[in-house]
This record gives sequence, structure tokens and C-alpha cells, in this order.
Amino acid sequence: MHKIVKNALLNAKKGRWFTLACVVVMSFSFFLLSIFITVGAVSYNLLRYLETRAQITVFFKDSTSEQEILLEKDQLEKDPNILEARYTSKDTALQNYISEHKDEPLLLESLTKDIFPASLDIRARDLAYLPQVEKKYKENTLVEEVVFYKDVVNSFKQFSNIIVYGGLALVVLLLLTSTITVLLTIGSSIYVKNEEISVMRLVGASNWYIRGPFLLQGVLYGTVAAVISEVVLTVLVSFLGNDIAVLFKGIDVIKINWLYLVVVFFIQILFGAFLGLLASWGALRRYLKI
Repeated sequence: MHKIVKNALLNAKKGRWFTLACVVVMSFSFFLLSIFITVGAVSYNLLRYLETRAQITVFFKDSTSEQEILLEKDQLEKDPNILEARYTSKDTALQNYISEHKDEPLLLESLTKDIFPASLDIRARDLAYLPQVEKKYKENTLVEEVVFYKDVVNSFKQFSNIIVYGGLALVVLLLLTSTITVLLTIGSSIYVKNEEISVMRLVGASNWYIRGPFLLQGVLYGTVAAVISEVVLTVLVSFLGNDIAVLFKGIDVIKINWLYLVVVFFIQILFGAFLGLLASWGALRRYLKI
């Protein structure tokens, strides 16, 4: 086994430029893969957050009494599909407006609570249920207006799909490039050692003794590339971690901490070793006939 490891390292050293190109391409591919995993997780969790925050605001006519609105609120709270129904009275709406514009006295002149209608803010457990609520209250004679804040969620969903599918296509392309690079690198190593391999056959060397160094060489490329990718990712997170936390303050999208980095690292190590092994095996089937 020691001899096989030694031969694998010698193979990598002899074709140092091929080795460098191979490791650089694979490192870049794995780094983008880790970024894609992170962006995908953040997008999914952020979309779920926006869906639960998406709401319908029902504004009631001035003639509607508080008791009638509270009755509507009670009925909504009994619905298992409704996550929350929050009542805002005219007085509360006025106070909220004053608080938001306390530094703009011109806007606060001649304000009365009659300007602001009472309302219900309704959130559902599933975004798909909100159109039914919207339809119900548009047909309600007590209601002045219904506002459904769905455009933000739909816009983010479309943007998220573009990012995810575009990123996936790019990662697949780079991983394919990495596989071809490893295959060609191992192929060049086989070509360089062609005479030595012939001598090994004559003296009765086993197939594993001949093939082993090349298989291990591919695993080595993938592992080193994964380590480099993880180092770059860790440095990036250490610099941008606080900015990301501030950007998503109050939103539990994903915890990019050391545990997350360790998990991504092991995923990359396993995937890198497997990809290198697979590409090496393909090179052996193509270039080495025993």
C-alpha cells in the first residue's frame, strides 16, 4: 500500500502542470458547488419565511362596527389554515402613522382617526390558501378594500428559480469539465509510464498494483481541491459573515457557522474523492488495457 501511495504522488509530481490545472479547475468547481448549496439553502428558507409573512390586509367600511370586525377575527382564528389574524383599530392606525412620521409635522396636520379605516391583517399557514381568503372578503359587504401582498413573494420565487437553475447548470458544466480534466491528466500519466507498465506486466505485477496509483491519484486531486475550496469558503465567510447576519437580521434563513462549514467540508471531501476516483476509473478503462 505504501508503494502505491508513493507511486501516486510521483505520478502527480511528474505531470505537475497537468496536476496544477486539474486541482485549480476542481477547486473552482467545488467552491461554486458550496456557494450553490449555501445560496440554495438561503433561498429556500427565505422563500418559506416570505410565504409565512405574506398577508392579506382587509380594510373595513366606516359603517362597520368593532364588534362585527372582531367577530370576523374570531371566525378566522377558528380556521386551521389561518396562522394569524391581527386587528388594527382606527385609533391604533392613527397612532402608528403618527409614530412613523413624527419628524414630518406637515404630514400630521389636520389628521383624524376617521382617515384611517379599521383593518385585519391575515396570514395563512400556506400561501396557496390566501387567494380563497381574498375572494371571500372581496365579496363581503362590510369590506371597503382587500390588499393581497403577493407580488413580493412571486417576484422572489422567480428570481430564486433563476439563481438556482442557472447556478445548477454552471456547477454541472464545471463538474463535467473537472471530470474531463482528471481523465486527461490520468491519461497523460498512463502514457508517460507506458514502458514502466509494460515491464510491470512482464514481471507479474497484479492489476491492483498497476491501477492503484492512478486511482489514488484521482482521489488525491479531488481531496486537495476540496480542501482548497473549503479554505477559500472559510476565509470568505469570516470576512462576510457579519454582513450576512446584518442583512438577514431577524430572519432565520441559515446559520453559516463553523458547524455548517464542517458539514460542507465533509460533503466536498467525499464528493471530491468520488469524482476523482470515477474520472480515474474512466481513464484506466480508456487508456490502460491489462
